[in-house]
Amino acid sequence: MATGSNAAPVQAFDGCPAVIVEVFGDRAADACYVAWRESSYRAGATGSRGEKGYFQIHPVHGAKSTYDPYLNTLYAYQMSNGGWNWCPTWGWTC
Repeated sequence: MATGSNAAPVQAFDGCPAVIVEVFGDRAADACYVAWRESSYRAGATGSRGEKGYFQIHPVHGAKSTYDPYLNTLYAYQMSNGGWNWCPTWGWTC
């Protein structure tokens, strides 16, 4: 993922849903990358353990695990501290 001022422009992520760009603002490049890796920008994507939506939010998060594109994006924004901290939430090796 890109970090700080070296973040790739959002245009580098062809097809990134407008809702992700709008919600994440200047952190949209990273959010688009995560959403592409998690769901290939498919709002109706379901993971092998029931994860839902663009950001594949796990059902353990209750109502935050939703297919609604806006809510899924908003919850990902909240869970990632505004797009600044993806690793603890997603358990990725960053």
